[in-house]
Amino acid sequence: MNNKIASIFILLAFITCYGFQCERYDHLNYFTGKLAVAGICSNYTITLEEGALADTLYEPIWTDPQTSLSYNRAFRLGNSCEFPTTIKAGDIFKFVLEPNPSNNCATCQAYYPTPTKTLNIRVIN
Repeated sequence: MNNKIASIFILLAFITCYGFQCERYDHLNYFTGKLAVAGICSNYTITLEEGALADTLYEPIWTDPQTSLSYNRAFRLGNSCEFPTTIKAGDIFKFVLEPNPSNNCATCQAYYPTPTKTLNIRVIN
């Protein structure tokens, strides 16, 4: 009887632990991006470095009016609350599109120019 109870307990523990594994993104389309401009107050411009997104989701060429530098395949980060603070301008990272961003944080209202096209993303590396 004790062995049967122990077996059931171990089985339940295994099922419970298995259900709480980290979310995996192997099955999703992921893209490679670069934080091109880290503007004040999370006004971030990201460039698509690798991956096939619809042309309508980013600006083919965007010029930063503050610096006159041009960026290819650029978009504005829409969900800055979920963007890792460890990523700095020039860093390259992998991401997936985030259809349901949380944006549960306070951000300041200072402005820095960004592309008009906006995407919500989740960094996966």
